[in-house]
Amino acid sequence: AQALAEQALIGYLAALTSADYAGAAALYGGSYGLLIDNNPSLDPDDHAALFRHACTITGHICDLSIRNVVSVAGLGVGRYRFMVELENPHGVLFELGQCCTDASDGTPPHTQFAYQVELVDGSYRVMTLPPYGG
Repeated sequence: AQALAEQALIGYLAALTSADYAGAAALYGGSYGLLIDNNPSLDPDDHAALFRHACTITGHICDLSIRNVVSVAGLGVGRYRFMVELENPHGVLFELGQCCTDASDGTPPHTQFAYQVELVDGSYRVMTLPPYGG
């Protein structure tokens, strides 16, 4: 089951990277509230368009893939939290710095990101949006 959940996460990130927003929406099971709020002119039921705008206009970073799975936590039946390191298409470790985390106290950049994956109606879905970079 954990391997299937990880495959859903890999597929979700691959769909985002290749601008397959309908594919990403099919693998996403979380809330669209933030994407709807950021794009009030879009049809809230057009999930592919919401992902397209998130990735190309409103600042979500969508060209990332898993560099390393740091840890996996089982959160109950059919629920996992993957702590991952991500990389850009050039193979460089993705870091989310102070510009995007509101850390002005010298906190180092974030290099590990949590993605929750859950079994929904017989398929694993990613419940986490891509990182926001401002």
